[in-house]
Order: sequence, then structure tokens, then C-alpha cells
Amino acid sequence: LGEGIGQGGTRTWDASGSDEVAHLNRVSVLDTEQQPRALLDRSQAFVIEVEFTVNRPTPGLDVITLISTNRGTQVLDECLSDLSDAILSPGIHWARLTVPPILGVGDYRVGVWIGLPPYETFAWEEEAVAFRLEGVNHGRSDRLVQLNDAWDLA
Repeated sequence: LGEGIGQGGTRTWDASGSDEVAHLNRVSVLDTEQQPRALLDRSQAFVIEVEFTVNRPTPGLDVITLISTNRGTQVLDECLSDLSDAILSPGIHWARLTVPPILGVGDYRVGVWIGLPPYETFAWEEEAVAFRLEGVNHGRSDRLVQLNDAWDLA
């Protein structure tokens, strides 16, 4: 498996010969031009792309992507099964999660879990890749969520 936290916005794993139901191949944080980046503008949406291989079609197989701060505070927890309960065919798949520009300035980690809920795990990378959001924080550096243009003043 991959060594250390992915730098440069991407990390890969070699699971050749794996006999698991599914395995993780790559996790990337992509900018607006779909390029892997570890440094992003917090005012722009970005994509977390998870490439994984399914070896056997398995009902209930799920992919979960988590975003946490450097200090371990979980900010997002999104499941592929929230979108679809389709049984994935054998082969390589790409799951892409678009994150709108709501996260505050700071350092984050992406975690990925592949398995059968609630407990059967085929892949779990708590710190698959790291990234940093830079931009304006209006002097509130501990703010996790920053809603732009959320106020309506009458």
C-alpha cells in the first residue's frame, strides 16, 4: 500500500494481486482544471477523486470519503451509497465528490473507506492525501465553514 500521506494532491496504491472484493488505487484532490493540487483557493470548488477496483460484484459495496482538519475534526463524511445503491461491475471505477467553496482556510486530510457497512473493510486510509485551502478568513482562523454571500440584509 501507499507510504505516508500523499503529497502534491495525489496518492496511489499498488494492490496488484489483491483478492479482496475491492481495493483502492488512487486518491486525488483536483482543482477547477481537474489537475491534482495540494494547495487550493478556498473560494473555488474542488473535487476529490477516488479510483478503485472492484474484483467481484458485491451488493452493498460502499465508498466513503471523509475530510478532516489537521487536528482531526471531521468536517465532511460522504457515502457513495447516498447517491446510488447500484451493484458495481468488476473493473476500475472513479468516484468524484465535488466540494463547494464552503470550507475555511486551513490544512485538511482526506480519508477513504471501501467496504460493506457496517464493519467489513476492504480498504481504509484515514489520511490518504493532504491539502491546504488558502484565501481570506476575515481574521477568524478557527472557522471550519465559511458561507459566502449567506446574509440577506433588508
